[in-house]
Amino acid sequence: MSERIERLMRRLRRLFLALLVCAVAGEVAVRIRDAALGGTGSLYDHVAPAGSRFKMRPGVSVVVPERYGDIRYRFNRAGYRDGEPQPGRRIVVLGDSVSFGLGVAQESIWPEVLERSLESGGLVPSRVDNLAIWAYHTANEADALREDGLALRPDVVLLQFYMNDFSIPPPAVPGTPPVPPSLGQRLTALKNRVLYSSALYRRLHQAGAGLAYALSHDLRRRRFPGTLNDAEPRGQSAMLRATPDDGDVAAFRAIRAIRDLARDRGARFLLILSPDETQLFSARFDAINRRIAAFCRREEIALFDPLPVYRASPERLDLYYDGVHYSPQGHALLARLVAAELRRLGFVRKEEA
Repeated sequence: MSERIERLMRRLRRLFLALLVCAVAGEVAVRIRDAALGGTGSLYDHVAPAGSRFKMRPGVSVVVPERYGDIRYRFNRAGYRDGEPQPGRRIVVLGDSVSFGLGVAQESIWPEVLERSLESGGLVPSRVDNLAIWAYHTANEADALREDGLALRPDVVLLQFYMNDFSIPPPAVPGTPPVPPSLGQRLTALKNRVLYSSALYRRLHQAGAGLAYALSHDLRRRRFPGTLNDAEPRGQSAMLRATPDDGDVAAFRAIRAIRDLARDRGARFLLILSPDETQLFSARFDAINRRIAAFCRREEIALFDPLPVYRASPERLDLYYDGVHYSPQGHALLARLVAAELRRLGFVRKEEA
């Protein structure tokens, strides 16, 4: 029995060494290949703490292997995925990974497309500064406006809101220290930093995620849209039913704080909903949108909900990459809709000669 165990252990050691050699060789080969393309990296490598939130490392440009190709992310001196602020009257955009543009080239993100549309139409304000960061919630966005956005002296503040903001408990008063991350959250962050520091892992993850989404998500979207993952809207619907008082919803408090910050500086404020993709094919979760709309009416907050247009769009199968993030077509459509809504509200106008 002992000889059999020893043979097994020797085989396992040889297997482990072989795998280790293959991993090292693969890592070196991928790094050499990526270096010829300018190098790749991970967003996790370029996170910079910023008080109670985080931003991106200023001045960095990094190519990240994503499900749908290699995407270059460029961050300005303030740590946002945008160009440097230019003179002129401006709009400030607040948001999360949707407006940050995960998986989409920078020139195709809706704030960039909106800026080009306003400029070509001779409308003011036409400058659009994008302060969206992936993984932000509404309290982070309030801090971004307070600490960076107000200094830009915006005429208009746009807040893009996706329903998962409801599930992240921000501080009761935006700007106060956040609840320390749990051990599980710390371990997850450490795991992500370690894994995504490997060029080989990034490429394997790119291939695996792309194949998985093509087989599981993209195929279902086109053939069986009723089977798309609806865990997020189901969870948020249940939370809102269990929390009938808007004052107990932290996200609503943060939206109100952003409205007040904008109003105190003489800026107009528009809340823009970003639907979950499942909502394009089902009205089961429309109560979420109705709850937000009722809150906005009571608070006298201008609200734009693109969901009806998305549902009626002949492009609706191509508007999203996944259940949350827009494709380039989705970003382009949202930019057109927001430009039209800004004109309708009188938030932008023709520049006087």
